[in-house]
Amino acid sequence: MARTAVKKIETSTSLLEAAKKVLRHAGYAGLSTREVAAEAGVPLSQIHYHFGSKQNLVLQLFEYLNAQLLDRQNKLFGDPSLKLSEQWDRACDYLDEDIASGYVRVLQELIAVSWHDAEVAKVIRAGIMGWIELITGLAKAAEKGVPTAVIERRGRSREEHDREIAAKIREYNVELICLAGYMRLLSGWFVSEFANRIINIHPSLLPAFPGLDAQRQAFEAGTKVTGCTVHFVDEHLDHGDVILQREVPRLDGDTAESLADRILQQEHLLYIQAIKRLVAANGADVIDNSFL
Repeated sequence: MARTAVKKIETSTSLLEAAKKVLRHAGYAGLSTREVAAEAGVPLSQIHYHFGSKQNLVLQLFEYLNAQLLDRQNKLFGDPSLKLSEQWDRACDYLDEDIASGYVRVLQELIAVSWHDAEVAKVIRAGIMGWIELITGLAKAAEKGVPTAVIERRGRSREEHDREIAAKIREYNVELICLAGYMRLLSGWFVSEFANRIINIHPSLLPAFPGLDAQRQAFEAGTKVTGCTVHFVDEHLDHGDVILQREVPRLDGDTAESLADRILQQEHLLYIQAIKRLVAANGADVIDNSFL
């Protein structure tokens, strides 16, 4: 009886691995259960026996891959021997592996199907909730160990305010200053004190559309392609050497708000990518823009 159960698991796993391989080159619409069975070296009837249908096969493939990756990430972030920064570096390094594994392709295909299939959407939501819980837990743990400071700016000159910020930055040995929603020009003194150590992200393809409400500026100008920019900060508004940019096309039916939402999604990804690039290019040493 035990051997029968093991054989059943082995056949099921073999079919899932075969489905992953076929789906990666054929997509969901082109996936053939006959081809999957041939790839696994088993009769077609085994797919019907183990999964019942093509859709159930692909849904179980997603759950199978999702469980593997979540288990890996939970073990990584639960490793007490690694600092949070080391855990994060390793997690980011896994991205290439995840793309190569076929997980991302499977997820993309199922998200496309989920627009018109409630059952698929339900499975995708459940799978992604596992990642949300992981990230939420990680963020809460990170917040406990991240020093914070509140520095009053009202009634003070810009440079006086910036000098106090600079003192706090030095106190915490900050090596890279990443602005996010900092809606205020930094003083020339501050920029020179931390030259090539301050970066910012802006929701347009600079030098186009600097300043406030860049997304709406691009939309009202009728621009077909806009995007976001990570750049070094100098004393001018939304100015400085570009580190990375990512394009976001304007789609038929877009509003200024929907375009802004899609740009924001890319901003989150691009900022992380840019920070990783800076750290990789310079270790934890002085950052300059010689690699641009």
